[in-house]
Amino acid sequence: MHKLAERGLNIILVSRNKESLEEEARFIENAYGVKTLIIVQDLAFLTPEITEEIKSQISRLDIGILINNAGVHYDCPMKLSEVETSRLHSMVQVNMNAVVAMTSAVLPGMEQRKRGLIVNMSSGAGWLPMPMISLYSSTKAFVDHFSQSLHYEVASSNIHVQSLTPMYISTRMTDYSTTLNSSRFFTPTPDFYVKYA
Repeated sequence: MHKLAERGLNIILVSRNKESLEEEARFIENAYGVKTLIIVQDLAFLTPEITEEIKSQISRLDIGILINNAGVHYDCPMKLSEVETSRLHSMVQVNMNAVVAMTSAVLPGMEQRKRGLIVNMSSGAGWLPMPMISLYSSTKAFVDHFSQSLHYEVASSNIHVQSLTPMYISTRMTDYSTTLNSSRFFTPTPDFYVKYA
C-alpha cells in the first residue's frame, strides 16, 4: 500500500485492529499526502451481511485497485490433526472467503467503470500438495485457481486479475524459522518483493 500511496493513490485499509489501522492511516496520510479510509473488520468473521455493509460503504468510491493480501498460516509446519480448530477455521475464512467477499464488493464498480486491477496473494505452497501445511497449501491453490478463472471472466471489462505466488517472504509468517529469514536471496523482504510484483 505504501508503494501505491507513493504514487498518489488514496488508500482504504481493512483489518481487525482499530488502533493499528488508525496509526497506519495517519502515517500514510502524513508521509504521502493522500487520503485514507479505514474499515475495522476481522476477516475471519465476514458474513454475507457484513460484506454487504462494506459494499455499501465503498459503493460511491472509485476503487481502481484491490489487493487481497491478508493471510493466516500455521505457527510452524505440523500435521492437520495438531492444528487448533480455531486456526483451521480462520485459515479457510481469511485465505479464501475474504478474498471472494472483498472481490465481490469491488467488482461491480470496476465493471461499471470498465477498468480495474485485482491482486490476490497466493503462494508457491499452492503449486503442489504440501504435507505439514496441507490446509494452507490448499487455500492458496484455491486463490490461484480463483484468480486465473476470474481473470478470463472479467478481461472483456478491462479488469486485470493478478495472482502472486511467491515462496517465502520475510514476514511474521516466517518468524518460526531463523533459516528462512537468514537469506534475503531466498526470503525477500516485503518491500523488495512488492517492488518487482
